[in-house]
Amino acid sequence: MEELMERICDLLEEFAEIRIDDAEQLVGGTVGKRYEAWVLANVIEELVDTENFRVVHVFGQNGILCLKGSPGRINPNYPRFDVYRNGEREPCATLWTDVEFAGISYIDGRTNGEYHELDIVMCDYGADGYPRNTQIWLGIECKCRGSSPKGMLREILGVRRELSFSGNENDTNFTNWPCDTVPADPASCLLFYSIDEKPSNDWIVPGVTFGVQFVHLSLEDEE
Repeated sequence: MEELMERICDLLEEFAEIRIDDAEQLVGGTVGKRYEAWVLANVIEELVDTENFRVVHVFGQNGILCLKGSPGRINPNYPRFDVYRNGEREPCATLWTDVEFAGISYIDGRTNGEYHELDIVMCDYGADGYPRNTQIWLGIECKCRGSSPKGMLREILGVRRELSFSGNENDTNFTNWPCDTVPADPASCLLFYSIDEKPSNDWIVPGVTFGVQFVHLSLEDEE
């Protein structure tokens, strides 16, 4: 785990304009939270290297140093990462962890079933509370489990349905990574990261059909 922490911190220092000491404070102590941070670090690397965004770590408003670790609304007291398009001075989007969004079934926010958690979410800059599905650019689920039962596939397809209607290919907010179009409206990208290879091998067809990418990322992968 110490080696994993070093790789996480190295990536965040290189691609998210954060000091190593501050990066170390971001990551929770459980294996699951470290895997979530590992995925986040890899996502930020892709946004910078492949999409040519600039990503900047922002401290929480009340001095909380660790990433948000329980589901709920956007909470500015926790750290975040602001995302800038190349050459622009104002952020276009923000990366948060453990945020619930208001899905298509949202009516008035009186029931828990109107909200659905994403482990990592990239949404419009300035979005607050429970961001609407129309504000989400990228949603990510992280599963640090040795096996992936088929129920997980049903779960992520349900999240896709609450994010978007299935339909023709529509342009996303990205040019290359994770994809430039998805068969969904609104055209948000949805990724499922796991240490188990099964999703990326066996769930490709429903993923392509409904716009979900399954990514195998082990705890041992090198930069």
